[in-house]
Amino acid sequence: MVINDSVTQTGAEVNSQRELHTKAIVESRAARESDENSDAYVVTCTDAGPVAAEYTIYLQNNSATKKLVIDKIILDQTDADVVWKIAHVTGTSAGTALSGINLKLGAANATSITARGGAAGVTGLTPSNVIHQFRGGAALASHEVDFGGALMLGEDVAIAIEYDAGTGGAVNISIFFHYNQI
Repeated sequence: MVINDSVTQTGAEVNSQRELHTKAIVESRAARESDENSDAYVVTCTDAGPVAAEYTIYLQNNSATKKLVIDKIILDQTDADVVWKIAHVTGTSAGTALSGINLKLGAANATSITARGGAAGVTGLTPSNVIHQFRGGAALASHEVDFGGALMLGEDVAIAIEYDAGTGGAVNISIFFHYNQI
């Protein structure tokens, strides 16, 4: 059996141990969705003075045809020892509306989300499950929570990030996500 390259019509290389030589381009699913479908996004917010037990950012998937896949969340804090909670939430969110930014800059695709956050936080939410909780550590720390695409939101499913404990220093949160077809 001979395997031919579709472009050059030459056979694949095999070494003296009869092992096929191959090369692969490896990229994240988010990078692929951004490049091929213009379907990777970020939503971000800043809160100059959050209070303990405040939901600082909220993200809900509104798409009936796509799963929203969270790749990573980056949290920056000015205070030491902030306690963060990432939770699956229900309820009717209220707060400042946020927009998702397409990571393929210049692409026309828009997100199908409800996102809220920033100053005064998000209200009207009830936590169902805490997905991840951690202490932020030193002042002026930055934390990355990498879900590797494992955290998925179906239609009308939402998460929120709670500034559970801290003394109210400024925070910035960015949620990176892409869509998968259902």
